[in-house]
Amino acid sequence: KSLEQLAKNIPAEFVDHLLKKMLETPPSNYDQLLLDLVLSFTNIALKSESQNRYSGLEVFWKLIFRSDGTPVESSISDGAALHFAKLLGSSQCEGQRDNYLEKCFQNFNHPQTLSLLVAFLDTVPLKKEKASTIQDLDRKYGLMSTFFDSLKSYKADAASQIKQQSDGRQDLEKVTINGKRYTHQEHLQLRLDFLSYIVTYSSLTLDAAKVDMLWETLLEDPVLDLDVEVTLNWLEKTINSTVTQNQFPKCSDNISQHVFNKMLEFDCSKLSAAGFSVFKQLFLQNNEKS
Repeated sequence: KSLEQLAKNIPAEFVDHLLKKMLETPPSNYDQLLLDLVLSFTNIALKSESQNRYSGLEVFWKLIFRSDGTPVESSISDGAALHFAKLLGSSQCEGQRDNYLEKCFQNFNHPQTLSLLVAFLDTVPLKKEKASTIQDLDRKYGLMSTFFDSLKSYKADAASQIKQQSDGRQDLEKVTINGKRYTHQEHLQLRLDFLSYIVTYSSLTLDAAKVDMLWETLLEDPVLDLDVEVTLNWLEKTINSTVTQNQFPKCSDNISQHVFNKMLEFDCSKLSAAGFSVFKQLFLQNNEKS
């Protein structure tokens, strides 16, 4: 509140100048206080329609996607993403939305993109509007196809990077992929959680072809054994959940049968407790119908 009050008392032309200077500030110099100042100044600049009123968006973008590889604390990057999403979802930044959403899809392989898109979608309060927004992302940018292409691309990167560090190393699950922040397991979980989100809040569906892509990418030829564990845990949650606002809907009958058929062909020695739970529930579901 003190920051907001301070920002309100600064002349609009000076705020405009400050935003321009903040755009030139090295990412490593940012802390939470400076992040909040950028947000406060941007809100003032947007109301006054100053020349550099969208500079705050660019400041936050550069803290999330650093083209020069400058290290930034994860808390600062995450904070920038939340501020960016809030601004992008506002009516004042509607004219910038398509530009930045297109840039998000150009950076789709970056794990932060998925968190950023979820944060942006969370700014849409009404369920029907959120569903429509997700449908628009699929129509304009091929959301679902981009997701699966990205998953395959990530898997190739992960396999290559883990192989390079595999000699004599026993803790490969701790290897970070495409940077120093996310482990392989964290990458997978981010992607699967994102898939759950977009299917939960829209009419986009997982058909047999998409299930096959997931199966082939994560279960038939895993990078590490944990791929199977993470995927089967996610699948168990998918099948167990009910259709509520915050849960992933149950698989449709045809998909349940399709997954069950694939489970019958799966190497049972690789099944975890979650995998056996999935098999049991699909077995009971399909036998009830017969």
